[in-house]
Amino acid sequence: MMYDLNTRYQTQLLVVVILLMCGNAFGQNDSMLQNEWKNILQIDTVTVYAKGARFNIPSFMRLVFEDKSLHQSFKNLHSVPYSAHHSIVVRNEQNTVAEYFSAKTFQEIHAACREIKYSGRNFSAGFFKKSKKHKYYTTEIYERMFLPQGQICHYDNNETESSKNVYLSAYTEKIKQMVFRPTQKTFLPFIGDQNEIFSPKHRQKYIFKLRRINIAGKEAYEFDIRRKPNVPDSDILIDKMVTWFDASDLQVIRRTMTVRKKGGFFDMDVNIDVGTTKTSGLYVPAYMKYTGNWPIPLSKKERISFKTTFQY
Repeated sequence: MMYDLNTRYQTQLLVVVILLMCGNAFGQNDSMLQNEWKNILQIDTVTVYAKGARFNIPSFMRLVFEDKSLHQSFKNLHSVPYSAHHSIVVRNEQNTVAEYFSAKTFQEIHAACREIKYSGRNFSAGFFKKSKKHKYYTTEIYERMFLPQGQICHYDNNETESSKNVYLSAYTEKIKQMVFRPTQKTFLPFIGDQNEIFSPKHRQKYIFKLRRINIAGKEAYEFDIRRKPNVPDSDILIDKMVTWFDASDLQVIRRTMTVRKKGGFFDMDVNIDVGTTKTSGLYVPAYMKYTGNWPIPLSKKERISFKTTFQY
C-alpha cells in the first residue's frame, strides 16, 4: 500500500510538469473573452490573420484554450514509421554526470500494430538496478512514453497489468496530454490549481504577449507567457511558457516551458522544449528536450535530462 501511494504521488507530481501543455475550452462567449482579455493580452502592432480571416482577441484566446494540435502530433507517432535517437543523463548533487543511457531505435508498423526495435544501445553500469529494473522514476516514465516494449496494438487490453503498471499507464497517458495541455485542471497536493494560468485567479501573476515573427523563413505567431517580476516562486508553478503557431494553419510548431516550484517540500526546476515537423501530411514531433530537478517523496532527488530526436 505504501508503494502504491508513493507511486501515485510521484506520478501525479511528474504529470504536472511534463503534462502541462494544450488547453480546454472554457465555454466563454466572444464578448466575455474580449472584456476579460483586452487589457491583459499585449498584441504587437502587426494585425494578426489566420486562414485568411482577421484575428481578434476572442478568436486567438479561443484558439489557445481549444488547441490540441501538439497533442495530436504525438498521437500521430503511433501510425507512422520512424527512427529515433535517445539520450538520457543522470547527474549527482555536484551536477556531474553519474549515469547515462543512449539508444537508436526504429518503429515498424504492421496493420493496426506497431513495434519499437533497437538498432543500438549503450548505458552506464549503474543506470539500471541489478534486477535490470529502472533505478530512476523519471527514466521509467520515459520508457513507457518513448520506448515501450513489444508489439502494441490499438485493440490491446491491459486489464491484467499489475497495480503499479496501471498507475503508470494512467498517469503516463496524462503526461502525454499535459505537456500539451497547460490549462487543464489538475489539483495536486501542495500545488493545487496553480497550473491554471489562464484562470482569473492566476492570470494576474503573468504577462501575456502576442507578436508575429519569422522562424527559419516561416511566418509564425509567438505567444509569450511569463510571470511578473514581483511574483515569488512559491506562488506559481509555470514560470514561463512560449508557444509558436504556424501562421498558415495555426499548428503548434514549438513550445518551451519552465516549471518552477520552491518552498515547503519542494525545490523543483524543470525545462521542456518540444518541436514539430511534417511528414506525409501529418504533423509529428521533431524533438523533445527535458531537464529536470525533481524532489521525489521518500526518495532521492532526481536530476535528469533527456533529448529525443525523430527522423521520418
